[in-house]
Amino acid sequence: LTEGLDNQPIKGARDVALMKYDSAGNLTQTKLLGAAGSANGFSIAVDADGRVAVAGSVTGALEPGKSGDVATVADSFVTVFDDTGKELWTQRRGAKAADEATEVRFGDDGRVYVAGRAKSAMPGQAALGGWDSYLQTFEERPLTVIGPVTGVNVSTLQFGSSGDDSVQAMTVSGSDLYTAGVENGRAVVRRFTLDAAGIPTLAATRDLGLLSGSIAGVSVENGRVVVTGQTDNAALDAGMVTNPHAGGTDVFVASLSGDLQAGAGDRLTYFGGSGNDTAADVKIKDGKVWITGTNRDAGASKTDP
Repeated sequence: LTEGLDNQPIKGARDVALMKYDSAGNLTQTKLLGAAGSANGFSIAVDADGRVAVAGSVTGALEPGKSGDVATVADSFVTVFDDTGKELWTQRRGAKAADEATEVRFGDDGRVYVAGRAKSAMPGQAALGGWDSYLQTFEERPLTVIGPVTGVNVSTLQFGSSGDDSVQAMTVSGSDLYTAGVENGRAVVRRFTLDAAGIPTLAATRDLGLLSGSIAGVSVENGRVVVTGQTDNAALDAGMVTNPHAGGTDVFVASLSGDLQAGAGDRLTYFGGSGNDTAADVKIKDGKVWITGTNRDAGASKTDP
């Protein structure tokens, strides 16, 4: 938002707005997260207990946080609200250079997992070159015996290639966490195992090939990892093609094994026409993959891998 409410003025050039609607579509609540410079919200997650997490980037002082090492450089942030909309805690974690949180998810253990990208080393990590991907774990802990809680960063892991990397989608399934993104121009899916403390360890990596596009989502359905995005590549390395690439930029849906090992059950479906088609978001319901985006040619809005 660039213009605030009467009781919630904008603190900088642009603030993050969290808006809650009821089942009838009525706006019931608005919360603003503002910074002295600007704030951007890139991802949202809702836990089973009603908590809401918002992650993104902030430049300048973020209330109730503080400015990063360089006040004019963007840092990652994550804020968690309870089911009534009350802010529980905010954490700002940044590298010396620019960084931003692009994905946030709750784990089955209640912890908050944040993924993003950074142009230099995150705290306690080493830079690999260009933009690097990162993964952080936050655990909610009480400040006092009966007082408020805060989010404690218990793990940070920086990964990727020597080129520009980014995490564009993430999901948590039990003790497995999956990321999907673009690493040095290639579509890469990673599986991390989470230990009892929520600390991730890289267990498998699947390179799907040159992307020339972006990732829209990653989900786990019936033990299969489903990756969706858009690409110019008519020959992604993601299994048997059930519908061919039509030309230009097509939406794709890849169904992979849970361990990310190549197998006979892997499937790849392209969706689109001769023009450029894009995928903005994806959801899985009853075994069907529902995609929203832009289709330059006549076609349907869903497909099944």
